[in-house]
Amino acid sequence: LVAIDWFTGGTTRTWAYGTAELVVNSKPDGATVSIDGKAQGATPLTLAVEPGPRILLITHPHHPRHVEHLELTRGQRLARQVTFQPAWGALLITSNPKGARVTIDGVEQDGVTPLQLDRILAGVHEVVLQIPQRTTRRLTAEVLPDTRAEVSAELERDR
Repeated sequence: LVAIDWFTGGTTRTWAYGTAELVVNSKPDGATVSIDGKAQGATPLTLAVEPGPRILLITHPHHPRHVEHLELTRGQRLARQVTFQPAWGALLITSNPKGARVTIDGVEQDGVTPLQLDRILAGVHEVVLQIPQRTTRRLTAEVLPDTRAEVSAELERDR
């Protein structure tokens, strides 16, 4: 599509400069995509981007960020696929009373509360705490890379 500027006899900026198409995918999906520091949306994402040097930043809360310098030209179609590497954090689990059995994502853990896990995959985990004759509690723990998350629960007596 060419647009003519009848007043100056020239073409419009859209024709003169055009755009590049940038297709960004990630594993896992849902990563935030920024171009030159401006958030553009979440993966999977297809963008029309002004040509020239650009900084692509792809972030996910449970993984290390991905930064890439791009040189885009008019009419170019560029695809980027980012597979995030696993990241680790720590999780402290406490209960009142202490001594609860701990299950994380369906796997029973060695030890009872208070329980410190120094290396757990970053992400969202289901934590179940159980003591006989006490209410079982289900909690959600979000572990971020290189940080320690904490979850705690009161385990009331069964009635």
